[in-house]
Amino acid sequence: RTRGMDSIEKLLEQLSAEADIEIFRRDLSSGVSSFSTLGPTELSTITKYGSVLLNRFIQLNWTGPSVVEGDLSLPHITKTRQEEWDQSCLRDIYDGETWYELTVSPHLLSMANDILIGCMKEDYDGLIWAFRCFN
Repeated sequence: RTRGMDSIEKLLEQLSAEADIEIFRRDLSSGVSSFSTLGPTELSTITKYGSVLLNRFIQLNWTGPSVVEGDLSLPHITKTRQEEWDQSCLRDIYDGETWYELTVSPHLLSMANDILIGCMKEDYDGLIWAFRCFN
């Protein structure tokens, strides 16, 4: 285990008790931006975690094969919280477009986006993955 993964788990643990999903999402974004103080090895680990989330989202929604539900769990985030997060994401509008209503686990893309955008200024790999997340 690296300090980077410990940082993600600690952040998710702190946020998991937050009752309001919108506050949870806002605090997740600001918490990820604090990762810029970590060293290059930790940032690289966090970037890889963000890329795994992005790849998992793409696998679930486009490329397949389907994934066993237990494989999708995030540390310290309950299934109920993930469902609330998904519903919150589906209400979001990006560039005038809403989410497709049958999108599976949009919280994975939301978290990947927060991580990759948060790390892109400090980590070159994060920049490359952030551009993939934009497209």
